[in-house]
Amino acid sequence: MPPQPPPKSRHLTREEYRALREAAKKVPHMHLFVVLAYSTAGRAGAILDLTWDRVDFGRGQIRLGMGEKRRKGPATVPMTDEARTALEEGP
Repeated sequence: MPPQPPPKSRHLTREEYRALREAAKKVPHMHLFVVLAYSTAGRAGAILDLTWDRVDFGRGQIRLGMGEKRRKGPATVPMTDEARTALEEGP
């Protein structure tokens, strides 16, 4: 058997994330997306489908993946300080 090919995806380094976040500040809604994607590890579709009723500032939680295609149930993730700030500032 031939060896397995390397993975098609990789994770950003902290430096790459910081550079991406800074570049995205020029477009506010893109900045919010980048921060939420990094801090929740959510899929792009789940982040784009996120609504305010699933953001719980009191408990510091974000509920992702409420769509019909979600098989495991909703994913609830902790809200980082950076995500909180980005959500409060808004796009």
